[in-house]
This record gives sequence, structure tokens and C-alpha cells, in this order.
Amino acid sequence: MDSAVKAIEQLREAGLREITAYMPYPEHEVEDALGYDQSPVRVWALVGGLCGAAGGLAFTSWTSLDWPLVTGGKPILSIPAYVIIVFEMMVLFGALSTVIGLFINSRLPSIKPMVVYDAEFTAGKYGVY
Repeated sequence: MDSAVKAIEQLREAGLREITAYMPYPEHEVEDALGYDQSPVRVWALVGGLCGAAGGLAFTSWTSLDWPLVTGGKPILSIPAYVIIVFEMMVLFGALSTVIGLFINSRLPSIKPMVVYDAEFTAGKYGVY
């Protein structure tokens, strides 16, 4: 593993930015040497969750205002009654946008085949391309 990290650092010093490493299991040292940033998928989850919550609140408010059901002088718009719908919409949209963000950021499905792969990479060997 140390030789793979050294090779990655030498390639980065030589000016190469598109480096691929194959490993038998995830190694933090190799990931640090590759210079991976934090995943942007969490932003997709946040935006999806916020949009879902806003959409759930808008949907329940619009439904109550369009078909008012006045009971006992209570207000037509009652936020505590909407919390469950807002929460469920937030979870639904957050999950869906996370999956969409995962596919977009990982460029799936990949049309072009993998250029280089050797079965030895799963048996303890490291590969740097």
C-alpha cells in the first residue's frame, strides 16, 4: 500500500489529475493521496429534503384553503396537523434526490467499459492508473 501511495503522490507531482486506483479494500491513505473531496451528494439530500418539506407544507395549506372544513371555530390553517405530512414529504424527496444525486455524481450508468481491471486487485494487489 505504501508503494501505491508513493506512486500516486509522484503522479500528482508530475501534473496528472485523473488518477484511478484499484484496491482490495478501501484505504484512507490512498483516498487522501488521490485528493478526493467530500461528496456533493449530501447537498442533493439537503435540497431535496427542504423542497419536500416546502412542497408538503404548500400542498397541505392549499388543500385546506381550497376545500375549507370549518369545525368548532378552529383555524383553517393548522400547522400542527400538517407536521406529519411535511415530515413524510421531506423524507421522500430527500431520499429520491439523494439517489438521483448519487447517479449523477458517480456518472452512472457508465456507457464506456472499464479500461483496465485485473482480478488480482481483489486478492491483495494495488493498481494505479
